[in-house]
Amino acid sequence: MRLTGTIRRLQLALLFGLCLSLPAMAQTKVRVAYLPGAHFDLLFVAKDKGMFEKNGLDVSFTPMNRPSDHAAALVAKSVDVGFASPLGILQANQNGLDLVALGAISRETPDHPDVGIVARKGSGISSPKDFAGKKIAVSGINSNLHLMLIYWLKQKGVDTSKIQVVEVPMANGADALRGGSIDAMAIIEPFLNKAISGGAGDLISHYISEVEPGALMGVDDHVSLGRDVES
Repeated sequence: MRLTGTIRRLQLALLFGLCLSLPAMAQTKVRVAYLPGAHFDLLFVAKDKGMFEKNGLDVSFTPMNRPSDHAAALVAKSVDVGFASPLGILQANQNGLDLVALGAISRETPDHPDVGIVARKGSGISSPKDFAGKKIAVSGINSNLHLMLIYWLKQKGVDTSKIQVVEVPMANGADALRGGSIDAMAIIEPFLNKAISGGAGDLISHYISEVEPGALMGVDDHVSLGRDVES
């Protein structure tokens, strides 16, 4: 698993922001949705070390495979905090969902890549141009991984209208590659390294070289952490 110092600092800043911005009440319950992946490990470290409890927070975690599920869970009030890309938050608000960004959870850099596109062995893919006519999997349609992949391919001169994009849960990516149901998949750590080292496919590119940080979000009338942290 490869986590950068930048990601750790962002996560720690978020953790302390959560601790400082909530009222000092006895064990305030906070339900956090998370995606399977390395970006969220420090949330669990903080819980194990009692950081939340020391600050009056009773934090529980709920796994969700797609970022779009987080927004739905927030609106349904089954969780208090979820994950979204910056674009996801904008889309949610355009659709009338009253969500606010709380803080950054991760950032991809050229020196410390955490996301890659992996092609199955025998797919015939060795460069961006080879993706034309292929089936590529992402964990969520219109997710950050999906849209940044399309942008990257267009920058490489690929006709993206000739690419089929399908949804596959991140944890199932390696099996889907081995089984031949997809030709390639956009994968984050730790699944990226496992897929490559396990022989499921070959790394074609860390295609997200530098993107806006992901963000945690909450419902405006339920959690006001964003404004509290800013103040």
